[in-house]
Amino acid sequence: AMKSEKRRRIESLDAYGVVGATRQHQSTGSHSSVSERMVAAGDRVMEGRESTTRTMQLIERADWPLRPGEWLVLRVVAVIVGIALAMVLLPNMPILLAAVLGGVLGLLLPSVALRFMARRRARKFEENLPDVLMLVATSLSSGFSLPQALDAVTRDAPEPARKEFGRALAETRIGLDVADALEHMSVRMDSENMRWTTMAIRIQRQVGGNLA
Repeated sequence: AMKSEKRRRIESLDAYGVVGATRQHQSTGSHSSVSERMVAAGDRVMEGRESTTRTMQLIERADWPLRPGEWLVLRVVAVIVGIALAMVLLPNMPILLAAVLGGVLGLLLPSVALRFMARRRARKFEENLPDVLMLVATSLSSGFSLPQALDAVTRDAPEPARKEFGRALAETRIGLDVADALEHMSVRMDSENMRWTTMAIRIQRQVGGNLA
């Protein structure tokens, strides 16, 4: 039961990318009961699909605070808005053709934007990684433990490294092994360099040596 609870809390962190705070999904103000029902229906439609897993990986990488149902609703709204804009902005085009064009653009643009933002954030993470690892190595050389060195990253590193290492550190605080938490981060950010770093940590734990 304790293991199940730990897994649930880790999955909650992975799903929403929250460090030190919890998202609230309540029907207040802008979140009306109708929109909540739409999102819940979207969650049911998206549940269990392979494409949903890939999409949620990109959403996490881009750091967009969206549930699967919210992403589906966003795409539906984009299609509707695309059709409406095309019919207004292209009055000389046949209505059916304008509607099809607007619908296609509305369908594609959210996915294009998501992939662009995910790639840009992952690229920035890779650019920050050498300096981050140097900070970790310096902290270790100063006598800090690995969790303490990671905590220094969450205070001193630029984004997105700060947030991603913060998520990893939050996972360790609810019981996950630090190497496993860093492995999760490497997958989340699709970082081959971070995978090698995690491998080095695992090897050092097995055979000893100076991790810094």
